[in-house]
Amino acid sequence: MATGNTTGNRGYRRDRPLAAWLIALFLALPGLAGAELQLKRLDHHDPHPPPVHLLPAGQVLDASRPINLGLSSRPVWLHLEISAPPPRVLHLDNPLLHDVRLLRVDSAGDLHWAPVPRRTMARLGGGSSEAWRPIFDVTPGQYLLRIESTQALRFDLRLQSPEALVGDWRAFTLAQGLFLGLVLALAAYNTILLFRLRDASYLWYVGFILGLAGYFVFQKGLTHEFWPGLGIALNEALMFTALSLGCASAMWFCRRFLMTEQRDPAMDRLLPIAALCSLALAPLAWGLPGHATLLYASAIGLLAMASYLFATARAIRDHDFPPARWLLLAWLVMVVGALLFTLAGLGLVPHHFVTYYGFQIGVSLQAVLLSLALADRIGLLQAEREALLNEQAQLRLTAYTDGLTGLYNRRYLDEFLARAVEDAERRQRELAVVMLDLDDFKPFNDRWGHQVGDRALQHLAYLMQEVVRGIDPVCRYGGEEFLLILPDRGLKEAEIVGRRLLTNLASRPMTGPCHPPLTLTATAGATAHRPGDNAARLLERADAALYEGKRAGKNRLVTAA
Repeated sequence: MATGNTTGNRGYRRDRPLAAWLIALFLALPGLAGAELQLKRLDHHDPHPPPVHLLPAGQVLDASRPINLGLSSRPVWLHLEISAPPPRVLHLDNPLLHDVRLLRVDSAGDLHWAPVPRRTMARLGGGSSEAWRPIFDVTPGQYLLRIESTQALRFDLRLQSPEALVGDWRAFTLAQGLFLGLVLALAAYNTILLFRLRDASYLWYVGFILGLAGYFVFQKGLTHEFWPGLGIALNEALMFTALSLGCASAMWFCRRFLMTEQRDPAMDRLLPIAALCSLALAPLAWGLPGHATLLYASAIGLLAMASYLFATARAIRDHDFPPARWLLLAWLVMVVGALLFTLAGLGLVPHHFVTYYGFQIGVSLQAVLLSLALADRIGLLQAEREALLNEQAQLRLTAYTDGLTGLYNRRYLDEFLARAVEDAERRQRELAVVMLDLDDFKPFNDRWGHQVGDRALQHLAYLMQEVVRGIDPVCRYGGEEFLLILPDRGLKEAEIVGRRLLTNLASRPMTGPCHPPLTLTATAGATAHRPGDNAARLLERADAALYEGKRAGKNRLVTAA
């Protein structure tokens, strides 16, 4: 055992220098990368480069970290010393920088600065052309990088191999493709819902996500892949136009989703004003491009985010609107990313992956959360609509139902019979009615009391419903009189139904705890529709047949042909 431990310890001691060397190499990698590229910002703002032998002083920058120089109305000059062996590519990852030029010391003859052409790249749309991003092939030596733009001067300055450049480009296009695929799929799905549900919330949702998707297409420079001749200024104007439409659509979406017209009139007046301020960005981008447009866009972005959050918070706090919780979560996800993006654009926070792509990631998550919010809202509105319909149905049922027997009342009888007679007349279809009246009901009430009398009416109502079809209305005509309406049945069938009812009534006594079994009888009159009849004539003949049966001794059915 001791020998084994000794051998293991010796192996461990032999491996320690190797492990320490690997750790040191890993920690030194950023330094080695930085050693390949030395970067300094020069105190020089003229349009033309300084002489090679009279370079001004400057501020040393860390080339291994993302660079954010904020806004500048004058050209910015960076001095680069590259020591990496070729082949190497210098890549600035911000396509919105208006004028980026790379100059190299030319030692042929007198020392001077010579322009370096951009690298030729294959396009997604086919063919190849000069790279629309600032990408240059470089060799060891001294360089000047001139940058002039109305956009924020923030970028990653990467010195990498051609293979690494291709890998970065593939990862970038894949990520943008996934983002656009997600947005377009959600837009298509919600467009279908728009036409099916006829809810304008879906229209403004689609306008919002397509507006922001368009903004990112222009902001990431993807349009240059298919439109190489598109100028930076035109791309920027289209970018701000898409942002303007997206923000305005978001205001209207918020207004419609939260139903501020009914629930929050104050916000309903403020949101359209914010939407108009957002729309003003579009003409400003075309008529006054530059720093003013960028600052206005940043202000509009902050105004829009504040409006979303304030309106949604009010809906939750003051109006108890549950779907607004989904909406608040969606806005918060986007607002965090958009706020970091805006502050980085103004040079107030560092430029890195989170501040550059956070807005786009936030919009992706928000698009999904807003779909969930819409589904929750539609579910709530459908539940409210169903409750309202049930309430209306209950009111209608109450209006057409007899409270004692649960049968249809006289109001329903008059309306249904009028329609049934009209239908029978127009389509030449059969229609019959049976009118029924309990025999000697007043003496029955006097003897047994009104409570037992009410139970007698309920007993008869139950037996009447047993002998008819589900489509045959059973109505209380008034007092102890009832009416069976039999669509698509003639006089013979009405007679059969009436006799079956009288037989059941006589053979099934009414039982109860406060009285002995009581046998009830009734007299009925049946008749059928004749051409030219109206509801009143039909009822008159049935009533006449009924009273003919009363005069003939009761407990019988009389027909009137």
